[in-house]
Amino acid sequence: MSGCEVFGRTYDPEHPVCVSCERQEGKCSQRHKRGKQRMSLPVRPETIEGRRILICDCDLDSPNKWTNKAQGRQIYKGIRQRWERQLMAHAKPWFGKHKNRKRRLTITRYVPTKAHLMRDTTNIEGSPKPLEDALVNLGVLKDDAQQWLERLPVKQSVDPELAHPIVVLCIENITAEEEE
Repeated sequence: MSGCEVFGRTYDPEHPVCVSCERQEGKCSQRHKRGKQRMSLPVRPETIEGRRILICDCDLDSPNKWTNKAQGRQIYKGIRQRWERQLMAHAKPWFGKHKNRKRRLTITRYVPTKAHLMRDTTNIEGSPKPLEDALVNLGVLKDDAQQWLERLPVKQSVDPELAHPIVVLCIENITAEEEE
């Protein structure tokens, strides 16, 4: 059977990592590192129940990854830039420019098993910071201060059909009536 050894999957012509493999027989000839593969996975815009969402094949990183480390700022910058690359093509056209309006950000993290759940509530609440900064840099949010952003608590859910964690974003404009 032809196969791509990346993540132990069989060859799938629709999958970006498999498509990048020059050979469809045997092991992947490119030997990608896990982080580089995940950066190139697509962001899919969809409309569900009248709400515009983005499905990102990328996971939220725990703040422990970039805090209390000698090179924490560089690690944080790399995570933020990964989100910017992921969202660049879809976030601004899909959600539009901020237009000096407060926005509501809903983040849902879907994981394949309970073992992938973030159990520390401080880590769950801190993990979207690089994502928020990326949305500010892309012009989708004016700022990540409370004056411009209402971020609902991050939700987590287990979906056993997933091969790896995904993040679903929903960004909505807050009307003047809702602000009062």
